[in-house]
Amino acid sequence: MNERECAIVSAYTGILCGEFNTYHKYIEKIMGRPIYTHELADKAVMQDIKNASYNDFINLKPKTYGEDTIEDIISELTELHRQEQILLNRLEYKLKENNL
Repeated sequence: MNERECAIVSAYTGILCGEFNTYHKYIEKIMGRPIYTHELADKAVMQDIKNASYNDFINLKPKTYGEDTIEDIISELTELHRQEQILLNRLEYKLKENNL
């Protein structure tokens, strides 16, 4: 999934997929107003976000092998690299914390 697709899935499901900043920009765009983080704890706001993202969500199309563009593959590799760096940083922190 690319960043926009992750933001759409996050908005519709309420489960964060990808970067929070991308999700936040997406929900502000579809809601047509600023969304403050404390609002994300409000069930009514989350339902409004879900409703506003519905059309984007149902129009997501699953990709099959061979349909990816070069840009899609580069985007996925970039995201994997970012996730790898986060995990390595967490591991390094835990190793230092445990004097290993």
